[in-house]
Amino acid sequence: MLNQPDPQDNLLSSVLEIIRKIARKSTDSPYIYRGESEHHSKICSSLYREYQDIETNSFDIETVQMEILFQAKNYTDEVNDLKILMDIQRYGGKTNLIEFTTDYLIALFFACNGSPNKDGRIILQKTEETEVSIVYPLSPGNHPSGQKIVFVRSPKGFIQPDASDIITIPQNLKQFILEYLQKTHGISAKTIYNDLYGFVMSHSIHQSAYTEFCRGLTWSERGIEAHPIEEKQNAFEKAITYYTEALTLNPGNANTYYNRGLTHFNIGEYDKATLDYNKAIQLEPDNSDAHLGRGVVYFNKGEYDKAIADYNTAIQLKPDNPDAYHNRGLVHSNKGEYDKAIADYNIAIQLKPDNPALYYNRSFTYHAKGEVELA
Repeated sequence: MLNQPDPQDNLLSSVLEIIRKIARKSTDSPYIYRGESEHHSKICSSLYREYQDIETNSFDIETVQMEILFQAKNYTDEVNDLKILMDIQRYGGKTNLIEFTTDYLIALFFACNGSPNKDGRIILQKTEETEVSIVYPLSPGNHPSGQKIVFVRSPKGFIQPDASDIITIPQNLKQFILEYLQKTHGISAKTIYNDLYGFVMSHSIHQSAYTEFCRGLTWSERGIEAHPIEEKQNAFEKAITYYTEALTLNPGNANTYYNRGLTHFNIGEYDKATLDYNKAIQLEPDNSDAHLGRGVVYFNKGEYDKAIADYNTAIQLKPDNPDAYHNRGLVHSNKGEYDKAIADYNIAIQLKPDNPALYYNRSFTYHAKGEVELA
């Protein structure tokens, strides 16, 4: 019987082909790159977007920008026009500067970081183009260094690259590309938005995802507290809906995968829980809670060796967590490895001596060994 192709391999091949396509074009001529999470009608500056419906032939975007500069000089001691424009752009104001980057992998990040249900794109701009001017930040403080920003300034307010200089990023590849960039190149929201300004921008981009996550957390807590089975099930299902929406808005959040996995576990959907814990661990390999949660799933599925492996990792990452020792003790006890189980319960009790469940399970294991008095 022939082995079925791995879907992950197909996704990786598609991603690498996109990267190769960009790299091949970049060898022909010096380029800078812009990533957009969806296709807009024009590749334009934020200032042009404010005036794009004006059709008069006498309209001049640069004249508008000079008026903005004239007014802005009343609020700063800076005398360099270009630096003032960059500062305006940095603080969220409208200018005729179009942001690009010198790194096509960073552009690829921006093309995928947002609008998960729409195709993104990367625009390649030749630096030798005569109709536009390339403007570089005047100091490291102008913009986050992780973005490697450079600006295009067009007298028209927009650029019209050849169709061959625009590469579409299919929506179904976005999440996989973000994971690939983080794992292979260390490119993520944390490295792109790597200062306080970047934090504000990142928070603004993902604040709706935080809202959905908190809604999910609220319904998870209601599910835990609910008593009728139907009410509990309903609350957990609503929590999963909100967690899923949060992941649609911000697919790189390991904590959301962890919480959705825990909720799947609470309604007995062990396979779905495992997939979510896998994703959380893939995004944050040092996430002790995700290893602990996946270990619980494996234990309930009777896959004891996998459970122990996860508990071992959880203990290595967080050696003062009594739950990891307790859970590993339960597995050893179920496997008939009573001495190992008791050793784990002992450590758990040292770490949390006021937990009655630890004494109960240790006494049960002593009883199984025939040591009735210790039990």
